[in-house]
Amino acid sequence: MEATPKACVAPPDIRFPEGDIGEDQRVRERETEGLLGGHVKRKRCRSRSDDQSYATEAFDEEAGDHVVVVVLEIGSSEIRIGFSGDQTPRHRLPAFLTRIVQAAPHDGGLISPLSFPRTFLGEDAFTAATQAAEDGGCAVDVIAAHPQHPLAPSRESYDNLFVVIDAALDKLLNECEQEAAGPIASGKDAFTGSRGKAARHQPTVEMPWALLAVVPVICDQRLATCLLRWALEARRDVFGAVKLVADARMAAYHHLLLLPEDQRSAEKGLLVVDAGETAVRVLPVTGHALTPGTHALQQSEVAGSLLTSLVLFHQERRGEGIRGVQRGMTWREAMRYKEQCCFASLSPSVDLQLHRRHRQLQPPFVTGNLVRQPSTDAFLFPEIFFTPQLLRNANLSPIVNSTSQASLTQVILDAFGKGTVCERAFWLSRICLVGGTAKLGNFALRLQDELRVAWQSVDPSAYIQRKEDVP
Repeated sequence: MEATPKACVAPPDIRFPEGDIGEDQRVRERETEGLLGGHVKRKRCRSRSDDQSYATEAFDEEAGDHVVVVVLEIGSSEIRIGFSGDQTPRHRLPAFLTRIVQAAPHDGGLISPLSFPRTFLGEDAFTAATQAAEDGGCAVDVIAAHPQHPLAPSRESYDNLFVVIDAALDKLLNECEQEAAGPIASGKDAFTGSRGKAARHQPTVEMPWALLAVVPVICDQRLATCLLRWALEARRDVFGAVKLVADARMAAYHHLLLLPEDQRSAEKGLLVVDAGETAVRVLPVTGHALTPGTHALQQSEVAGSLLTSLVLFHQERRGEGIRGVQRGMTWREAMRYKEQCCFASLSPSVDLQLHRRHRQLQPPFVTGNLVRQPSTDAFLFPEIFFTPQLLRNANLSPIVNSTSQASLTQVILDAFGKGTVCERAFWLSRICLVGGTAKLGNFALRLQDELRVAWQSVDPSAYIQRKEDVP
């Protein structure tokens, strides 16, 4: 038998089917042409499919060079989570929870259904507590998860806080999974749409996410330890690196991202006022550096929690009947009350006179979103932030010893007065407000008015002398 001629040998990337060695050479050539033709057709098909998968390949190549950074902000009343580069957090979860005992569905048998506790988080906690009170006729408490919050059941345990943080992370993971499972566009639109999602791929063992934890409230060693253990042990399938920003002065730079793009530059200097539920911080920023640490002041008992506690205290005394159960306002209702009914008046002397006459709260939710000055025939909400005399005469002894506390104005003025004349000139027009207190009506206007009065009433030479004393 003759061997197969060398001219009939196929290219290395194509394998011939097995056949008889004595097969006709022309048949072998026709089969070779057919196989080569099929190879060309498959190559054309692959070239068309390459156009459709171009965006996906480009996304994979672009995402491979970047690390996904998850930004976690731990506030005393709210947990915010999102990705680095987002203008706003993806999810905002109130740091509150409630546990309600519910019965399993009854199957009609003789055995009574089992009861099991169920945990509700965030907004669902308040809704579930209200529903349980209406159905069962008993009040259900909604507790704060952060130990520093006044409504927290314990000042020592961080277990409830990480239950809420876990839920916030799960929401973010579910959102990414839904985005990945969405319909894939074709052509140029897919590539354009995928570029914005290049930093949101699912965490893997080879490429985990990185965590940037911002803790603007009080961060002790236990919270830092629990946060690192949670990220690197409990959620090690998600995170591979952790960076903790637990200093109030460092958190100021993160808050600058909340400003519009034309105001984010810190070259001219600005004043960051963080008035939250548990602390008040005043952080002047000059140029590209923070001023000395003595400007970062904290006044925990005069923060927004004092105003919230005052609302809850008065409403509990008045009470609301639900099937015979006396129930006060929840924290969520108190927040809405503060936003709708509280104001920052520009007449402290009038406020003090009205407060001495009317030591009650306005009926809830009667003013809507309107901000107005109080009249003599209207109940005055005690404005405890700006007037030291009003704070001392507000009769807040059931909540806090007001005689030893300073108003928010004094806290801000202490930091404001330590700057130079040139620095304060920029601070008057560039104020970054952070925290729930900033949502009160006329807050920014009243704050600027107080600072402007202090600017005009003090001898400038005193500020120059103070600058020399600042380390």
